[in-house]
Amino acid sequence: MKIQKLLKVSAAIVMIAIIASVFSLVMLNLAVSEEREASSTQLELERQATQLLRASDYLTDQAQSFVQFGEQQYFNNYWEEVNETKRREEAIERLEVLGVSEEHFQILSQAQAESNALIDVEEEAMALASAGDYDSARQLMFGDVYMQQKEKITSLTESFIEAIENEAASTTLAATEEAEIWMMVVYVSLITLVIVIIFTFLALGKKIKGLRIITDKLTELATSEGDLTSRVDVASKDEVGEIATSFNTFVDKVRRIVVDLAAVSETVAASSEELTATTDESNRAASDVARVMTEISDGAENQANDTTRGAEEIAQLGERIDTDIVLMKELNEATEQMNSQVQQGLAAVNALNKASKDNVKVSISVEEIILDTNESVTHIEKASGMILNIAEQTNLLALNAAIEAARAGESGKGFAVVADEIRKLAEESRTFTDQIMKVIQHLTEKTDRAVELMREARGIVDIQNKSVESTTTQFQQLNTIIESVKDRAIQLQESAHIMNQQKETVVEVISNLSAISEENAAGTEEVASTVEELNASIEDIANASESLAKQAEDIQAQINQFKY
Repeated sequence: MKIQKLLKVSAAIVMIAIIASVFSLVMLNLAVSEEREASSTQLELERQATQLLRASDYLTDQAQSFVQFGEQQYFNNYWEEVNETKRREEAIERLEVLGVSEEHFQILSQAQAESNALIDVEEEAMALASAGDYDSARQLMFGDVYMQQKEKITSLTESFIEAIENEAASTTLAATEEAEIWMMVVYVSLITLVIVIIFTFLALGKKIKGLRIITDKLTELATSEGDLTSRVDVASKDEVGEIATSFNTFVDKVRRIVVDLAAVSETVAASSEELTATTDESNRAASDVARVMTEISDGAENQANDTTRGAEEIAQLGERIDTDIVLMKELNEATEQMNSQVQQGLAAVNALNKASKDNVKVSISVEEIILDTNESVTHIEKASGMILNIAEQTNLLALNAAIEAARAGESGKGFAVVADEIRKLAEESRTFTDQIMKVIQHLTEKTDRAVELMREARGIVDIQNKSVESTTTQFQQLNTIIESVKDRAIQLQESAHIMNQQKETVVEVISNLSAISEENAAGTEEVASTVEELNASIEDIANASESLAKQAEDIQAQINQFKY
């Protein structure tokens, strides 16, 4: 049976016992009141019946004294009783108010009728005595007929008194028996209440033993640096068993999340290492491109100087045609070399472009892994919220138990100790949950920072791609120009034999060549600047990669706090 059901059943039985006890006490009080009222009524009935008998005897005594002694005082006393005092009438009225039964009142009515008849005899006797005929009066008052009537009145009155005494005694006995019955019900209710309370405390003590096991496991979990292999072995089907099952389920989920998070952090670390290696290769490639562009720039400057000198010495071309032919051959060879270097530069830029695309793919993969890590952290946070809710419910249960123990008084001290243990368990659960939430918060901050860094790295890679594309375009333009220079050099070599006749044409060609050389120099300088920017972007990517690797190491260190 669950603790909640046990408490409800016990509370219901206790409430029934209390209600029965209170009701029994009320009924017992009513029964005692009825008993007292019956006794009081019995005494009042006896007093009124006795007063009725005494009033009749008083009239008889006063009438007999008057006819015997002839004193007027007895005569006056008699009529004062009949006309003024009227104790018989008062007694009868009081008996009617007290609720004498019809059967008993018939006896009283007969006695009253006999008493009225006797009054007629007494009036006749006193009239004779007043007339001086005392003998006749005394014969009436002391005769057998009068005495028989007097005895009949006395007998009827005594029968009435005996009847009402029996009735009152029966009523009193019934009230006493009813009071004894309700007293027995009170005793039974109190005994039942005590038995139920004792049984409830014993049953709760047996059921709550499982909480000690859970407390020990939580203490072990809190003091063993996050041992997620620990489990609670409680087989009961009550709330304690449900708490144990929830604890085991929670630990299993946390362990799976930590295992997944460890794998993800390892993947992030490996990806960071690959990204670092890629950026190193890109950096070296950018350095090579810069070196090639420096050589191209130097060649362009040399070419510009040569064409300038050719323009200055064009006046002497007549004698130096042979020398110019040689120079044209050298120019052709230099153009071939420049073309070769440009092709190498294009190849290097294409390799860098491919590396940049691979870098983008790796960055996307790392970002997805980090987002998965963040989602796993969210699951851990939800699980922590669940255990926090369990801790709050346990604390509320402990509070209710402490209140019930306080109400129970001295008998509830043992239950209060158990309630305090439950409260400590809830506080320890809350402490462990707070520790987990701190670790989760730290992991969330790290993953958010890693996502931010990856986004920055993606932006840097986008800039790098644009720079690579721009460099490719510049190299293609440079290649076109070099091909044009190559064609012109061939034309110059083929036209060298007619230079003497076309000096002006040669001057114009050399001027054009000078302009092209200047453009080549400017283009190579621009490409060199672009390569420098590309190199700076690659260094930024390298720094971001190192930061990402450090973040992954921090996450791994946090995960290593758990034993899984």
